[in-house]
Amino acid sequence: MRRLVVHILFTGVIVAFILFGSALAYGQDEVARLVEQLGDGEYAKRNEAFDSLHKMGYKILNELQKHKEKATDAQVRYLLDKLLILLNAEKREAELTDRVVSAGFSKEDAEKVADLLVSDRPQFRIQGLMTVMEKGRNKGVEILIEYLFDENIMVSVVAADMLAKCGMKGERRILESLIKAMERAESYTATFEMYLSSFFNLYDPMDGVINRRLMEMPDKWRSQIVAELVVRSEPKSVFAYAYFLGDKDETVRRNAIGGIGLVTKELRGENFFLSISKDDADSLLDALKSVFEKNEEDEIVAATKIIAHLKLDAAYEMLVDIVKNRSTAAAEVAINGLAAWKKKEAVEVIINAMKKNELLIPVACKALIEFKDSSIVGTLKELAMKPGAVFSVELLDCIAALSPEEMLDVGLHIISEGQLPAKRDAQVSLFKSLRKTGLSEAIVDKLIGVVKSGDLAARLLVADLLAQLGDKGVADKLRELMNGADAGTKAAVVKAIALIEKDSAIARDYLTDDSFGVRWRAAEALALLGDIHPLLRLKRITFDLSDGTVSEHMKDLFRLYGINLFIDPFVRAGRKLTLKEGMSLLEAVQYLAVENGLVFDGSFGVVLFAPSNRLPLYRDFKLEKDGSVALESPLVSLVIRGDRIKDILERIGEYVGFEVKISDDAKEVCTEDSDIECALVGVRAFDALRLILAPYALKARLEKSVLYVTK
Repeated sequence: MRRLVVHILFTGVIVAFILFGSALAYGQDEVARLVEQLGDGEYAKRNEAFDSLHKMGYKILNELQKHKEKATDAQVRYLLDKLLILLNAEKREAELTDRVVSAGFSKEDAEKVADLLVSDRPQFRIQGLMTVMEKGRNKGVEILIEYLFDENIMVSVVAADMLAKCGMKGERRILESLIKAMERAESYTATFEMYLSSFFNLYDPMDGVINRRLMEMPDKWRSQIVAELVVRSEPKSVFAYAYFLGDKDETVRRNAIGGIGLVTKELRGENFFLSISKDDADSLLDALKSVFEKNEEDEIVAATKIIAHLKLDAAYEMLVDIVKNRSTAAAEVAINGLAAWKKKEAVEVIINAMKKNELLIPVACKALIEFKDSSIVGTLKELAMKPGAVFSVELLDCIAALSPEEMLDVGLHIISEGQLPAKRDAQVSLFKSLRKTGLSEAIVDKLIGVVKSGDLAARLLVADLLAQLGDKGVADKLRELMNGADAGTKAAVVKAIALIEKDSAIARDYLTDDSFGVRWRAAEALALLGDIHPLLRLKRITFDLSDGTVSEHMKDLFRLYGINLFIDPFVRAGRKLTLKEGMSLLEAVQYLAVENGLVFDGSFGVVLFAPSNRLPLYRDFKLEKDGSVALESPLVSLVIRGDRIKDILERIGEYVGFEVKISDDAKEVCTEDSDIECALVGVRAFDALRLILAPYALKARLEKSVLYVTK
């Protein structure tokens, strides 16, 4: 029975195969006959053959293509071309219909959408894409990708925009298609910008596959990709930058370095480490290896910034290696990274680096504070106090943070033994430390000891420190030092006592002292107490401009009046001048400027000496509320054009509430060719008027709120 069934089935298959083959052969023969009929001389027969072939549908496309290749008759080839176009369009429409149905449309609606999509009119194709996006959403992505490469730019741009809005972030098939679309662009146009925008809406910088694909783009577009990354400045961008650091194009590498700097600045505190998986971090480190192999300084520093933000054992080991074996710049970045790990072993690595390379001390000390390990204070103290040590405020701050008691010894040692800049910085560090811990009796005695027996600079600095921190009890101890004191001790103590007791009378008593140093310190105390005498006269003081700078005495003189002094680097060697006794500050400054061929500027508490050709011919000025003149530029040069005198005077008058009237003969003097220079050091309004008008021999009188300017 079983054999009979098998026999019947086998026979059936053979019969079916024979029938199918016969039908196929018949179909091929029929196509061949109809193709031959296309060449008939009678129009009706040609038309009948064409319609018959068309009705057979796109299943005969391959047959028709073969016949077209063999055809020699021009009429037949023309009609076959026409048929192929029609049937290909029908085939495409049918396929699109099936795909639109798959996107969730009914058969009827799908046919309507497909009809739009195959239209030769771009606006209809766009309408079809919008319908797919509206109803099909993500199911229509394949259709959108296809039309991304439409021959019409507008259709392509609409497809790109819709892909960006589909919400499929990180979808590689979309991203790769957008990359291909960008690569087709010949120049940066609005079309390319749309592709770029759509790409970045979906791009995940952590995708190594896409990052490697970006590296294959033409040079001009890689540069544009990195520039867009920099603008967006997302922390995850470091993954992309890691690839671009190894780019063959220098512009791309430069942009990547800049972008890394921007991103890593945003990662601070609890957010120091990038939130990424171990696999992603491993991939990132692999991408960075080529950077270290090239051994380019800037690129290694940038790569180190990325590594410093990876919470990965391999990253930690790389940071240790960078601290030990790479440049100072890279080591500084790596040290900051090690501080974030807070591993005990990292402390030893950082300290050894400090010992080998003193340039690392500032950043290393800031990092060591994070570890809160007081056991390293002894080592830090040795570094700070060894002969010839490079001074670092950060080193003192680190010692102060870990052990305030040790900071006192170190600070006083540097104030007593160090160079002047180091002494001053040590005083600042010591002040910050003692302000937190307070002054005990023992500490006060140590400080008083330096005031009593240290060198002059040390005595002055420690006395000032006591003035900032002390109370009246400290003032009493300082007063005891005045008995039989030399000029240095007296100069140190006078200012300190006056400031502690806030008594300007104490300072005034010493303004006539025989010692210039004592007079100077007394005047400084008055200035700090707000009791500056504007007509304070100068004794004989020499200002040395011969080396192109101004002496410390001169800078201190300006500080006394609350003015900072800046010397333009273009100032050439000048003369050694002695100011005449009794000169006012303004007269002294004008004298120095004139004698050295310099322009002197003063305002906003700033004074500048500079060659006249380094300053603009005119800078406007404004008046402060107290009536004093202040120029609108912080570096002040008041070279007034004659034809602007009237405007300037009117502004002054408007501010202080009077009308300005200039006589005709006065106006004739104020011409464009009659420029003047004025040195105004916070002078009041009427003094400013006098200084402005004097060079023109003009007079001013004020009557009932009207300022009359006459010749």
